[in-house]
Amino acid sequence: MEKQRICRVLRAVLDDLAVNPDRPIHTPRMGVGVFEVMVEEALRTGAPLDRYRDGAWWVDTSGKYGTPTVPAVVCGRFAMLDHSPPIAANVAALLNWCGIPEPEAPPGTTLREHGEAPGHPG
Repeated sequence: MEKQRICRVLRAVLDDLAVNPDRPIHTPRMGVGVFEVMVEEALRTGAPLDRYRDGAWWVDTSGKYGTPTVPAVVCGRFAMLDHSPPIAANVAALLNWCGIPEPEAPPGTTLREHGEAPGHPG
Protein backbone atom coordinates (compact mmCIF):
# COMPACT_ATOMS: atom_id res chain seq x y z
CA MET A 1 0.00 0.00 0.00
CA GLU A 2 1.47 3.36 -0.96
CA LYS A 3 1.85 6.37 1.32
CA GLN A 4 -1.05 8.31 -0.22
CA ARG A 5 -3.53 5.50 0.47
CA ILE A 6 -2.24 4.90 4.03
CA CYS A 7 -2.59 8.59 4.82
CA ARG A 8 -6.05 8.81 3.26
CA VAL A 9 -7.26 5.93 5.48
CA LEU A 10 -5.79 7.54 8.60
CA ARG A 11 -7.39 10.89 7.78
CA ALA A 12 -10.79 9.23 7.37
CA VAL A 13 -10.48 7.46 10.73
CA LEU A 14 -9.44 10.66 12.51
CA ASP A 15 -12.26 12.62 10.90
CA ASP A 16 -14.72 9.99 12.13
CA LEU A 17 -13.28 10.15 15.65
CA ALA A 18 -13.56 13.96 15.64
CA VAL A 19 -17.22 13.78 14.62
CA ASN A 20 -17.96 10.92 17.05
CA PRO A 21 -15.78 11.67 20.13
CA ASP A 22 -17.62 9.15 22.31
CA ARG A 23 -17.16 6.27 19.87
CA PRO A 24 -14.97 3.52 21.34
CA ILE A 25 -11.81 3.39 19.24
CA HIS A 26 -11.23 -0.30 19.85
CA THR A 27 -14.11 -1.46 17.67
CA PRO A 28 -13.31 -3.75 14.72
CA ARG A 29 -14.52 -1.05 12.31
CA MET A 30 -12.57 1.92 13.62
CA GLY A 31 -9.70 3.11 15.71
CA VAL A 32 -6.59 1.63 17.15
CA GLY A 33 -6.74 -1.59 15.15
CA VAL A 34 -6.75 0.46 11.95
CA PHE A 35 -3.82 2.57 13.15
CA GLU A 36 -1.79 -0.53 14.01
CA VAL A 37 -2.47 -2.06 10.58
CA MET A 38 -1.46 1.20 8.88
CA VAL A 39 1.77 1.36 10.94
CA GLU A 40 2.61 -2.17 9.78
CA GLU A 41 1.81 -1.25 6.16
CA ALA A 42 3.94 1.90 6.34
CA LEU A 43 6.88 0.00 7.82
CA ARG A 44 6.51 -2.64 5.11
CA THR A 45 6.81 0.09 2.47
CA GLY A 46 9.99 1.36 4.12
CA ALA A 47 8.54 4.44 5.82
CA PRO A 48 11.25 6.02 8.02
CA LEU A 49 8.98 6.44 11.06
CA ASP A 50 11.95 6.87 13.43
CA ARG A 51 12.64 10.22 11.74
CA TYR A 52 9.08 11.40 12.48
CA ARG A 53 8.97 10.87 16.25
CA ASP A 54 9.14 14.64 16.88
CA GLY A 55 6.32 16.55 15.31
CA ALA A 56 2.81 17.88 15.71
CA TRP A 57 1.63 14.43 16.93
CA TRP A 58 3.24 13.21 20.14
CA VAL A 59 2.65 10.78 23.02
CA ASP A 60 1.41 11.90 26.43
CA THR A 61 2.04 9.49 29.30
CA SER A 62 1.18 11.89 32.13
CA GLY A 63 -2.17 10.23 32.78
CA LYS A 64 -4.12 13.34 31.79
CA TYR A 65 -6.28 11.29 29.37
CA GLY A 66 -6.33 7.94 31.16
CA THR A 67 -3.57 6.58 33.35
CA PRO A 68 0.22 6.75 32.97
CA THR A 69 0.06 3.19 31.60
CA VAL A 70 -2.51 4.19 28.95
CA PRO A 71 -0.80 6.71 26.68
CA ALA A 72 -2.57 9.25 24.51
CA VAL A 73 -1.59 10.25 20.98
CA VAL A 74 -2.01 14.03 20.97
CA CYS A 75 -2.05 16.85 18.43
CA GLY A 76 -3.12 20.29 19.62
CA ARG A 77 -6.38 19.84 21.51
CA PHE A 78 -7.16 16.40 20.04
CA ALA A 79 -6.17 13.26 21.95
CA MET A 80 -6.92 9.56 21.60
CA LEU A 81 -5.94 6.74 23.92
CA ASP A 82 -3.75 3.92 22.70
CA HIS A 83 -2.69 0.48 23.95
CA SER A 84 0.93 1.03 24.94
CA PRO A 85 3.71 3.63 24.68
CA PRO A 86 5.53 1.82 21.84
CA ILE A 87 2.36 1.50 19.75
CA ALA A 88 1.37 5.09 20.53
CA ALA A 89 4.86 6.29 19.47
CA ASN A 90 4.50 4.51 16.13
CA VAL A 91 1.00 5.91 15.58
CA ALA A 92 2.20 9.47 16.36
CA ALA A 93 5.19 9.04 14.02
CA LEU A 94 2.92 7.70 11.28
CA LEU A 95 0.55 10.66 11.58
CA ASN A 96 3.56 13.01 11.42
CA TRP A 97 4.91 11.13 8.37
CA CYS A 98 1.57 11.65 6.67
CA GLY A 99 1.52 15.33 7.62
CA ILE A 100 -1.99 15.02 9.06
CA PRO A 101 -3.02 18.11 11.04
CA GLU A 102 -5.09 18.19 14.21
CA PRO A 103 -8.67 17.10 13.49
CA GLU A 104 -11.21 19.85 14.03
CA ALA A 105 -13.88 19.46 16.68
CA PRO A 106 -17.33 19.33 15.14
CA PRO A 107 -19.58 22.36 15.60
CA GLY A 108 -21.41 22.41 18.92
CA THR A 109 -18.82 20.42 20.88
CA THR A 110 -16.45 21.70 23.53
CA LEU A 111 -12.73 21.18 24.06
CA ARG A 112 -13.42 19.09 27.15
CA GLU A 113 -15.21 16.49 25.02
CA HIS A 114 -12.04 16.09 22.97
CA GLY A 115 -9.55 16.62 25.78
CA GLU A 116 -7.37 19.67 26.12
CA ALA A 117 -3.77 18.72 25.50
CA PRO A 118 -0.94 20.30 27.44
CA GLY A 119 1.92 21.87 25.47
CA HIS A 120 4.21 19.56 23.53
CA PRO A 121 7.03 18.44 25.83
CA GLY A 122 10.45 20.00 25.30
